Amino acid sequence: CTACIVQKLLTPLLIADQREGMVLQILKPTSVLPASARQVVVVCTNGLFERLSVVEVLIAAGEVQADLIPIVSESTFRFPTPAFYTELREVITKATGGSELKAEVLVRTVQGLFTEIAIEVNPQDQE
Repeated sequence: CTACIVQKLLTPLLIADQREGMVLQILKPTSVLPASARQVVVVCTNGLFERLSVVEVLIAAGEVQADLIPIVSESTFRFPTPAFYTELREVITKATGGSELKAEVLVRTVQGLFTEIAIEVNPQDQE
């Protein structure tokens, strides 16, 4: 998995840089974002923003103003458009029982995610 590769590559750099307390974690679908998280690497795939677990982590990241680092792992990944943000805002508002605040946090967080230049990582099976 792309997240596993990124974790394996970055861990030695963090250790060499002596960043105490920094631990790279891969969040499972049932995981919540640790309150201590200050940076979040988001592996971008098609359908990413349709997963409730991802939406919850991104809202939490937005609420603590964590730095977001996008990694695109599918060459066909579609970057969000203005129409996407409008739809996302409506869907999340309904899903959260009318919480426009959570929807707005999510939209701003996703928009912020793509103000950084995404790194493309496309792992391939060995032949």
